[in-house]
Amino acid sequence: MSIVTDSTGRIRAITQELEKTRNELSMALAKPECSGGAPDSERSRITDLHRRISGALSALHGEARDW
Repeated sequence: MSIVTDSTGRIRAITQELEKTRNELSMALAKPECSGGAPDSERSRITDLHRRISGALSALHGEARDW
């Protein structure tokens, strides 16, 4: 297996895991406990993590398109 094929497969696997995590964070943000009952610091951390994962996914999708 070539390094490009191996790397592409690994990028796809990482992308799938990040998408799953981002979806879980989205669901957590949509729950009433988070929107009204969670401490602001917790909601802020979840929102920040969601933003960072979205940025990473954008970059990974760009890499996958280039290959």
